[in-house]
Amino acid sequence: MNQAIAEQIDIALTLGQLLRNARKEQDLSQEDVADHLRLSPSVLERIESDAYLSEGLTVFMRGYIRAYAKLVNIASTKIDTFFADMGVLNKTNKVKPVKFTFRDAHAKQRSMRWIT
Repeated sequence: MNQAIAEQIDIALTLGQLLRNARKEQDLSQEDVADHLRLSPSVLERIESDAYLSEGLTVFMRGYIRAYAKLVNIASTKIDTFFADMGVLNKTNKVKPVKFTFRDAHAKQRSMRWIT
């Protein structure tokens, strides 16, 4: 099959369909994958049927998908493309830096030195 045609077919597939097709190409059953990844078969069923989309893509589910893709030899860049299309990778959580003051801790230690 031509490389350009294969890429167009991959674009038309959902992430679950892509993983299922790659698993079937390697003659692996869902039970084989579940045993190797130490997941329940119901989790794999949800991944392959894209049921996780309705529930929201959790951190754990992203990890399961990445591990599944690695097992069936799908490039991580392709998985990142799917995640970016879902808007998962574009979210940045800005965290304010926390400032610590160490004067209080040192003052207590110095006062203990004077007493002892």
